[in-house]
Order: sequence, then structure tokens, then C-alpha cells
Amino acid sequence: MSDENIKGIPEEETAELQEEIAEETTEEISEETAEEISEKTSEDTAEEAAEETADNSAEETDEETEKAIDEENLCPYCGEKEKAEDSDYCSECEAAMLSRKIPFLAWIGGLVAVVVSVFALALVFLLTAPAIQVAKADESARENRWYSAYEEYQTVATVVDEISSILGSESPFIKTGTGLTVRKFNALANYTTPIDAFVLDGTSVEHLRDKYCPKLKTHFEFYNGFAAASDAISPLIKENFSSEENPDAEKVHAVVEELRGTEGVEDIWLDYFHLLFTYDFNESDEIKLGYLKAIDESAKKSDLDYSWLYYYEMANFLYKDNDYEGASERLDTIIAKDKTNFGAYELKTRILLKTKDLDETKKLVDEFIENNEGYDTAYILEIMYLRCAKEYDKAVVLCNEALEEYGSSPEINRQLALVYLLKGDYDKAYDTAYTAFNNAQYIYQYYQDGSSITDQLLNTVYLCAYLESEFGSMTAENTADIGNLLINLSQFAETECVADIISGKKTVEQVLTEGEFDLI
Repeated sequence: MSDENIKGIPEEETAELQEEIAEETTEEISEETAEEISEKTSEDTAEEAAEETADNSAEETDEETEKAIDEENLCPYCGEKEKAEDSDYCSECEAAMLSRKIPFLAWIGGLVAVVVSVFALALVFLLTAPAIQVAKADESARENRWYSAYEEYQTVATVVDEISSILGSESPFIKTGTGLTVRKFNALANYTTPIDAFVLDGTSVEHLRDKYCPKLKTHFEFYNGFAAASDAISPLIKENFSSEENPDAEKVHAVVEELRGTEGVEDIWLDYFHLLFTYDFNESDEIKLGYLKAIDESAKKSDLDYSWLYYYEMANFLYKDNDYEGASERLDTIIAKDKTNFGAYELKTRILLKTKDLDETKKLVDEFIENNEGYDTAYILEIMYLRCAKEYDKAVVLCNEALEEYGSSPEINRQLALVYLLKGDYDKAYDTAYTAFNNAQYIYQYYQDGSSITDQLLNTVYLCAYLESEFGSMTAENTADIGNLLINLSQFAETECVADIISGKKTVEQVLTEGEFDLI
């Protein structure tokens, strides 16, 4: 109520009105103040509560952390005392542990456990060794490195025998089975020929003749055809020529030809036996080539691959006839099927040298070395390449390196003798050739292996002996040996190449680096 309105009211009423107004004002002020105080008090209380809760949580966290730290420091054995410095236990528990003795039976148990573990590891090693070797041989077979594969399969059998001797002959842990036998025979057949494989190791697979075995199926077919022809020819030869010391070649061929058309006897094998007889009777190359062509015609009509039977011989004749392309084509087929076939690589090397392609020759030699690392043939082909490339000093170094590893190799010694001939050192040439000859005879005498006594070796020894007798420093010690060699080898060792050198028609260098690159 305004002052102007109050002025017109009597004093008594005015006093009453003022009291009412004062009371109302006081009540309003009180209510507002109370609300403000209440709100403020609530806010202050919440803040205080939050602060108190945070303080309590912090205190509890600190207590838990301190408790966890204390537990980490406690000895895990007794759970009461703190761990000693640099130890996982308290000093008293650690001392007690160190002073406590391990029971005798515990020592025995531990020792037995160690022994059993060692035996188990040794057994695992012994059992896995043949499997690892088989895997290695399988890889060589997949890459058509058949000689390596055969040698590695042979090693598996050796390893198994050694393990069996360690574990006992009746040990059930390790044995060789049919799988290894088949693999080994297949590698041998591909490295040599199926016929040679049956001659060398046929008894190992004879029991599989009537069983389905894909790897042996074609080998048996080849051998069955060969055996059928052989069984038909042998009695006829015996019947007609057993009383004749030197049967006539034409008559022998005629007897073989009578069998043509006989049931069970294939033409290709008759022609093959014709070819074998041409070598026995030392017939002309023309006659030999005729039978090779007949074999080729029969092979083309067959579903079987007979390239192993005659491709190398055919390549040789084509090489002699200067048909290098035809020879290389057949040699490439042989090499693709067997990357360890030294004969094919060696003849292909000669062809490349004939065409003066030294870069391709080096590539071919490097390829052979890569596929035949660890065998003396890898050295031999490289030595031949260096000799033909007229790098004589390098060839001598490589020969000596090879001889450190394969000291008894007749062929490496022979190659070194040829290098000395080219260098004009007839003394060393003769000594080295004579060493090669003695080594070859030793191998034949003690191992019944005459493969090292080749026509190339005999001609090399003969030529070196002749040149030593004519131009070398003959000594009393070797005079008799040289004379005997010349007499004994002259009847079958003097090839056209050797005769040309002895007669002076050609020089050693012309024959060995420009002509045939060898003495035969």
C-alpha cells in the first residue's frame, strides 16, 4: 500500500495496517531466505559429500595398493615375511630350502627321465633320418637327376641297415618296403636302361611283375620284349654256330632274320640284336646305321618311348656325318629325360665346340655342373671344355683340384695326361696316363668293374707311351713298361686319330682342340 493511501486513514487503522504489512514482508523475506538457504545448504552438502567420497575412495585405493605391494614383497612359501634382497623367498625359507636334501628316489627318477628323453630324441632322429633321405632322393627324381636319385635311394637302404643294427635286427621301428625298392629300381632304369636295370637288380622287383605298379609297368614291357627276342635267338645261335670258332656275320644275321614275324617276337628287338651283332663282328658304320634306322621306324609305330634304346647311338652317327642339328635334337631329348647323362652332355659339348660356340658350350657345362655337383663327372666335363678351349693352365689347376678329391679317378688322370700332351710335356703325360691305366685295372681287379677301361683310356696310354719313347726322357725304370704297353695295346688301341698323330699327318693340338676333341 503506498504512502499516499496511508495518509488518508486514521492513525489506529494506520498502525494496524503497518503491522500487517511488516508481518507480510517478514514472511516473504523469511520464505525467500529459507529457500535460498536450503538450496545453498543442499549444494554445499553435495559438494562436501562428493569430496568426502573421493577422499574415502582415494584412501581405500591407497590402502589396497599398499596391501598389494606388501603381498608382492611377502615370501610365497611362508606368506608372512618379506622377501630377501635379490631373492624370491625370505632369508629363512631360502636357507631351509638350500639345506634340504633331495630324496634318493627323486634323483633316480630325474635321471631316468633325462635318459628316457635322450633316448626318445635319439629314436626320433634315427626314425626321421631315412625319411629325410627319401625326400631328398624324391626331389632328385622329380628333377630328372636320375644318377643322384639312385645313389640317394641306395643311401636310404644303407642308413636303414645301420639303424637296424643299432636297434636290433627285429626292431619294429624301421624297415624298408616295396616303395623304396620301386623308387630305386626306377631310378636305376632311367639312369642306365631298363634292360641294364633288370640285369643288375631284377630280382628285387620280380615279385611285382604281375602286380599293378605304374612306375615299373613300362620297364617290364621293355624287358619282356627283350627277353622274348633273346630266348628265341639264343638257341638258334647255339644250334648253328656252337662248333664254329669265328662264325660268319652274314649267317648270324640270317638266322636272326628268320625269326621276323614270329608271334611274341617284336621287330624292334630283332633289329636291336642285329645292331649288337654288328659290334661283335666289327662291321661298317653303314651297316650299323641301317639297323639303327630300322629300330627308329619300329619305335615310331609303338606307343612306348624307345628313345633310351637308340637315340645316343643315332646321335653319334649323325655327329660323324656332320649332321649336328639332327644329333643335337636327339641329345636334347636324352638330356631332358636325364640331367645326369654324361655321355649326352659330352657329345653335345663336342658339337658346340665344333661350331665354335664357346658361350653356349660354357652354359651347357655350367648346367651339367649344377645338376651333378659332388660327382667327378662335373669336373671331367669342365676339364674337357678348358682343354678344348686351349686354356691349358686352368685345366691343369682344375685337374689337380679334382684329383685331391677323386685321386683314383682314371678319367680325371686321363684328361690331365691329354692336357700335358698339348703342353708338350711328354714325361708328365706318360706318367699320368700310366697312373690312370693302373687305377682302372685296380678297380676292375678288386671291384669287378671294368667300366673305366675304355677305348679312350687305352688309346691315351698308347699314344703317351709312343710319344714318350720318341720324344721324352726315357729312363731305365719305365723303358720296359713302355715297350710292353706298345706291344700289348697296338693290336686294338690305334684309332685313326692316334694313327694320324703318330704318322705326323696331324698334330696333337689339331686332333684334341680342332678335330674330334679326343682320341676316339
